[in-house]
Amino acid sequence: MKVIVKESYRQAETEFYKLPKKVRDQLLFFSCDDFISGKEYEVISIEKHGWYKIVDESGEDYLFPPEMFDIVDNSPCPEKKDGIGLFVKYSAQKDIPPLKKEQIFSVLNIDENENYVILLNGVPSSFPTECFEIMGWIDDSPCLNIPIVLYLCGLWEQEHGRFEEAFTLLKKGADMNDMRCKNALAECLACEDRIKEKAHVNFYNKLLCAKKGDAEAQLELGKCFEFGWGTEKNVKKAVKWYKKSAKQGNQKAISQLAYCYDMGIGVRKNPRKAKKLLNRYHYG
Repeated sequence: MKVIVKESYRQAETEFYKLPKKVRDQLLFFSCDDFISGKEYEVISIEKHGWYKIVDESGEDYLFPPEMFDIVDNSPCPEKKDGIGLFVKYSAQKDIPPLKKEQIFSVLNIDENENYVILLNGVPSSFPTECFEIMGWIDDSPCLNIPIVLYLCGLWEQEHGRFEEAFTLLKKGADMNDMRCKNALAECLACEDRIKEKAHVNFYNKLLCAKKGDAEAQLELGKCFEFGWGTEKNVKKAVKWYKKSAKQGNQKAISQLAYCYDMGIGVRKNPRKAKKLLNRYHYG
């Protein structure tokens, strides 16, 4: 499959940079600087959310939204034989050449030292998991049979307030006799109980702060409504407060809102809207 950058996208980029910086900072826009006008680029693979993996003029392979491109050759992408269905973003404080911050990878495997194996310049290379942030994973993929991945994904779900999903992942890892998953599973259950108790006590305080425009309180209030913490469960109200918080730039609220659109929780299911929100979450 081959694509070229849309000329309309290049024109839009020109207009984008005419906007005041304060306005630009609130918008998401991918630069065309590393693409030559009219040149065809091979799509290596189509990853989660339909993004194209392409090697640009800098020689690096990145993920780009399909809205940037016109398809000029719709032949199938090379069959993806490698990968375990886990997607991560390099997020260490310092660049470790040739890795660059915000670079996205599909994990090929987990090595014997429980490092991520990723493809760099055509060569499989191992890097510590703590250098990366999880972006997502494909359900029923091979990665969900690996204890360290179950542990990391379980923590990710827990951090986003999705305790049932976290419980499922950590329980699977615990059943494999992984001590990290066992300990995290116990903490997950205790954390959920503490949050429910705290939410019940502080629900009206959160409501008061949220109505005054506090973005963090709006996020927490949304969770209260989504999961029924301290109040009656109401997913439509949850989405309402997630939207208010996300509008103020709260990253966790943006992630929660994307999940709601992706799963159809409190809103009509809209994967396209979810993808746009995820773009905003991962790339600011």
